[in-house]
Amino acid sequence: MGALAVRLARAQDFRRRLHEKASSWPIRIKRVSFSSVPSLGEGDIPLLSPLSVLCGPNGVGKTTLLRLLWSVLDPDAAKKKPLGFARLKSGTATVEVAGPDNSFEFGLDFGSQEASASSSRDELELEIAYIDTANEGPRIQSEFSNSDSPEDIINGAGAIELDPEQLTEINFLTMRNYRQINLYEVELGEDVVPFFEVAFGPDRYDSRSMGSGEFSAFFLWWRLQRATPKLSCTRFC
Repeated sequence: MGALAVRLARAQDFRRRLHEKASSWPIRIKRVSFSSVPSLGEGDIPLLSPLSVLCGPNGVGKTTLLRLLWSVLDPDAAKKKPLGFARLKSGTATVEVAGPDNSFEFGLDFGSQEASASSSRDELELEIAYIDTANEGPRIQSEFSNSDSPEDIINGAGAIELDPEQLTEINFLTMRNYRQINLYEVELGEDVVPFFEVAFGPDRYDSRSMGSGEFSAFFLWWRLQRATPKLSCTRFC
């Protein structure tokens, strides 16, 4: 019971922190509606909380819904990745975005690829990012694993030690108690990616030997930390 009470207290503290941050967010996704979309059918989903979690067994449409959001909000970028449209060949969808004073709607007919918007993304200063940790995480870890020494990966990049607030966030996300986390932002091909060194209990290790889920949580946290203040983000983790 003691351990359960501690976990509940941590969850409540994280919820409080999340709502405090959300009060300063100028842009957020408010609602998604869709009709006749393969594997999804019809639906109208209000997003009332700062954090929305999709959960369910394989094949129920979690990934399709996330790609639907991305495709409606940034159709030009989504078209460049055919995988994003694998199950989005017909039907329509609308995403409502809440701004500081008004709400705006973006729509897409998947059959004709005709997009509509009550306001432009440029006018809203709205940047869209689709973060696919299921693919990005394993790719980055695979590249890191080719190096025997972390010095070869870091290559002169300075360490950024996470402050207590950031450490608390990652500890909650992973349900672990890291003593220290150092972040290095390194070049990998044409990309800048994170490399982490962590101290957990008596052990010290880095991104190369993290579990895939552990690294995905770290990677997603890092991408969100780098987001611009008005970034609207659909996440796949």
